[in-house]
Order: sequence, then C-alpha cells, then structure tokens
Amino acid sequence: MQIQTDFDGGNVLVDRIDGDHVYFQPDLRDTDRPWFYWYFAVQNAAGRTLTFHPTVENILTNHAPAMSVDGGKNWQWLDPQCVSQDDVFTVTIADNANDYRLSMGMPYVKAQLDAFAPLHHDQLRISTLCQSPKGIAIPLWQMGPTLEQATYRVMFSARHHCCEMMASYVLEGLLEAAMTDPWWQEHVHVTAVPFVDIDGVAAGDQGKSRKPRDHNRDYDDKPIYPSTPVMMALVKEHCAIGLDILMDLHCPWIRHPCNEAIYMAHVGGEPFASNQARFSQCLESSITGTLPYVAADDIPFGTEWNTEQNYGNGCGFSKWAATQTGVSLSTTLEVPYATVRDKIIDQQNARQFGQEMALAIRNYLKNQ
Repeated sequence: MQIQTDFDGGNVLVDRIDGDHVYFQPDLRDTDRPWFYWYFAVQNAAGRTLTFHPTVENILTNHAPAMSVDGGKNWQWLDPQCVSQDDVFTVTIADNANDYRLSMGMPYVKAQLDAFAPLHHDQLRISTLCQSPKGIAIPLWQMGPTLEQATYRVMFSARHHCCEMMASYVLEGLLEAAMTDPWWQEHVHVTAVPFVDIDGVAAGDQGKSRKPRDHNRDYDDKPIYPSTPVMMALVKEHCAIGLDILMDLHCPWIRHPCNEAIYMAHVGGEPFASNQARFSQCLESSITGTLPYVAADDIPFGTEWNTEQNYGNGCGFSKWAATQTGVSLSTTLEVPYATVRDKIIDQQNARQFGQEMALAIRNYLKNQ
C-alpha cells in the first residue's frame, strides 16, 4: 500500500502506517496557521479495510470525507457512519480500486477547468491574466459584448485561497448558465478569473494565511503577487465605464454553524449596503433547487469575523474594490465545504446553485 500526492491538488503528511492503520495530517508547508485541506490517493490497497487516524484536530467537515475512484473527476461523500470519535474514519477499498482518492472536500483542479472550457468555446474568450510566480498562465475568461458595448459589466474571481474548491463548482455553474442565456450574451460583459492562486491549486497548498502573505490580503500599494496589480488594473478599467457587480468566491472555515450556510460577507457603506440588501433578496427568491440561500445568513461588515481587525494584514479583493469609484456592488460569497443548513453540497448541486445565481444576477441587473 502507498499513500500518494503526486498529482494536482495532492496534500498530506503521513506520520506512520501501522498495518491497516494510517496516521496522517494536512501538509501546512505554505501557511503560518493550522488549516484543514488534505487530498491523497491510496494505491495498491484494493480489497483492504483501512482506518485513517488524523493526528491533528479539525480535518473533517461535519459530514464525512469525500472519495473518488476515477482520478478525481467525480466525487461522492462517504457514509458519515464511517467516522468515529476524534474524526477517525474507516473505509473498505473496492476490489478494483487501485487508485482510491480521499479528501476533506471535493477537489477542483485545472483538469476540471480545462474540461469545462471547451464545452463553451464559442462563447468564451480565453486569454492570460499574467504568469504566476511558477510560470503558469493564470486564465482570464471573458464573454458577452465588449466592455464598452455592454449594458452591464460583472466580474467574478475564485481561489484567492487555493484550497477553497467548492466555490469553483458554483462559479462553473454560474458561467455555464450565463453562456447559454441569450440575454446574458446580449447585454452583459463578464470577466472571470477562476484560479487567482493557480500555483497553490496545482501544488495542493492551503492558501489561507499563505507565507509570506495571503493572496486575499495583497490589495494595497505594495502587492507581492504578479496577479494582484493586474486584477486591480482590471477593476479600474471596468470602473471607468461602470462595474455593476464584483463577486469574489470563497469557502469558509471547515465547520460549525455560521460556516454551514451559503452567505455573503458585506463590505459596508453606501451604495453597497442598499445594493447588497437588494441583491440578497433577489438571490433568496431565485433559489429553488437543493441548496438553500437565506439572506439573513449574510454577515454585514462589522459583525462576526467580518471586521476591520480581520484585515490588519492587508486588504481583501472585494473590500479593496469597494474603494474604487464606479463599482455599484462588491461582495464576497462563501460556499461551505459540505453542509448548507440541513443539505449536503456536492458537485452537481453546487453547479445548480451557480446556475440559479445567474438568474438572480439577471433579475437584479434588469431591475436596477
């Protein structure tokens, strides 16, 4: 039996293997605080029943680990009954599963983004935002009319924190709905940066509180990442004409009640407070699928973790964008890893939620 991480997104530290018992923890090589992302493959263990013992706290959601037997393309949650006290979990590897993948969530890496893009090549204009520190091209996606000709302009970003994979499924669903809706194609210029920290996505890093600086605390007059000044320039280019919505997609802490709902973190002040309230109501009334959204779950600026003190190490993207003249709504959307109120999130219903978000955005823009 081997535990492997030599693929995009792989992350684990194996403390020891004792027979059918594996003792492990997340690899925190890139961060200065305890975090919870892990993703590994169990190879050459077909037919065995293995017990996995975390050697640190907070490595599971309130549900169970996720598993994949097709190289990480499709994921399903394990039965929560496999989890016992202290987040120890036991799995039986199928007889034909020589590459059995486990993770705390449902990883979304560049292979999935690359598989999605060709499905909509007629609508997408794909270019490069910039080169990452490791020389990887950070994709920049645009669709709809030109910036100048559009009636509305919106901008989306994801993976400032590279481990926050569930947000990518929502963004994929949102963009798919926009690319198949004639109204969006006629009226809305869309700019999307799906992987801001593309190096971290590939490496399987945590991303949160990255050393020496968090990507989402880099928005000031001395940014250290090559993506930051280009993102700032994009926002300013949009704002010169009028940016209707800027939304930065994230995932929250791994569990506990306030992190088990889809919510927006407001930036505060006007016109953002009024526009945020109106958009939240549009979103709440547009969601009819499996995953709920309740406007009351949003976190106004100055409450919970969403305070000025939280940005002591630098400004976040949506908060910085709110300082620019010409943007009407700037917000952060948080998508849980496993539990949305009393529902379980997965690849399919996360994409569906994104599709319903596209309808909410359409309704919001048309009624400005």
